[in-house]
Amino acid sequence: MAKVVVRRWPLTLTLPLGASLAMFLVALATTQIALLLQEDREIRALESKAAIFLDAIADGVALSLADGPDAARALLGGKLRVREALADEGLGLRWIDGAGTLHVLTPGDGDDREIADLVTLLRAEPPGALRFTIARDGSRALAGRHYSLEEGSLLVAAALDTAEIHEARALMERTALIATFILAGIAALLTYLFTRRALAPLPAIARELADEYDPAGQRAIAVSAEIGPLTQALAARREAEDARSAALVSTGEKERNALLAKLAAGLAHEVRNPLAGLLNAVSTLRRFGEDEAVRRETLDLIERGLRSISRVADTMLATYRPASGRMRFTREDLDDLQTLVGPEARRRQLSLDWRIDAMQPIAIDAEALRQILLNLLINACKVSVEAGRVGLTVTQSAHETLFEIEDTGKGMPDAIVAFLRDGARKAAMAEHKGLGLWMVMRLLEDLGGRVKVRSLSGEGTRVTVRIPTGPHGSASDAPHHPAPEREGAA
Repeated sequence: MAKVVVRRWPLTLTLPLGASLAMFLVALATTQIALLLQEDREIRALESKAAIFLDAIADGVALSLADGPDAARALLGGKLRVREALADEGLGLRWIDGAGTLHVLTPGDGDDREIADLVTLLRAEPPGALRFTIARDGSRALAGRHYSLEEGSLLVAAALDTAEIHEARALMERTALIATFILAGIAALLTYLFTRRALAPLPAIARELADEYDPAGQRAIAVSAEIGPLTQALAARREAEDARSAALVSTGEKERNALLAKLAAGLAHEVRNPLAGLLNAVSTLRRFGEDEAVRRETLDLIERGLRSISRVADTMLATYRPASGRMRFTREDLDDLQTLVGPEARRRQLSLDWRIDAMQPIAIDAEALRQILLNLLINACKVSVEAGRVGLTVTQSAHETLFEIEDTGKGMPDAIVAFLRDGARKAAMAEHKGLGLWMVMRLLEDLGGRVKVRSLSGEGTRVTVRIPTGPHGSASDAPHHPAPEREGAA
């Protein structure tokens, strides 16, 4: 099973917060983009007004230049109404006559260094080119253009006061930002509330699927139209899983009971034989009880018979009784298994080869492991030829214990090998898979064990059960699901 990591912040909180934050940021970004576009439009409008202003100055000066530079200087020294279109802070005009002589037309030209530099740059510009820049603080704009005249050329530069425009734009930006913060905050809050409300049924669904599941369906959950079908589907799936689990448990119990009934029939013979000997011993005591030697020998016989019956009874009780939760599997459990499969082995004239002397106790569910090995041993007896052999070998290391069950049968069918490969939780149970194999795989999965199958046609089968627990109870990191392997040909 994959490891589940629960985040500190639940989805029902992070998703509404994320959606509201995204809404807030989108609103701010939209406002900033709108302000940038508005600023660009204002700059373009200001540039257009500056071009009109420069053209008006150039037209008036060009007409006065017909009377000479002094006439132009007189015109610029007076009041020009056109200069009131924009409150210019300074003008710089220079005329280059046909002979290439430079004439300064504006009084005080050179006092404003920025204007003087702009006029110098205009001389290198092609006629008609407009240069327009705005200071970083937005309080001043510089505009200049190179005009071509019939006699020479005219260079016009002006410094325009834009402080009022800049202040108005700054006020508009502050107002827009404040309004955006307020509206974006309201939108983010509404987004959070609506998203939170939409996700509200999810914790209720999680509780229904967890320990607080309500099988009777008495508790109602208010959900949206989209989540409603999901809730119903999850509830239906859980009911189906519960029904399937109950059916599997019932089937497993029936299969186990059928196996135990068959074993009980064989063990009845194990009890009948010592009982017959005990009855003969009682008859001997009645007839020859006065002889001390006969009495002693007869009592020893009775004691051995009673011990044999006691062992058979203990084995049957250990197998029939419900799971006790005992977490210790010992060599005595393997001896009990030999007693249980003994009648079937003798009926088929099989020899039991138990190599378990080195077996050390392991910390594991003893009842589950007994059931696994018992089913595999019974299957081995059933498929072995008469006068054959069934073996059980136990080997241990620091972190695992291996149980190898061998038989002298004809080999394992492909269907059973496929079942062992796919596992009990992936493959459906079928009768041809053999007595108890489905229960074996389910129990082995619960123990975290593995199974390996080596089957050769006509030579028999070896099934190796690998348990991830060493003789001192140290569990290894073995995979949870069994991983069967097959060697040879079935």
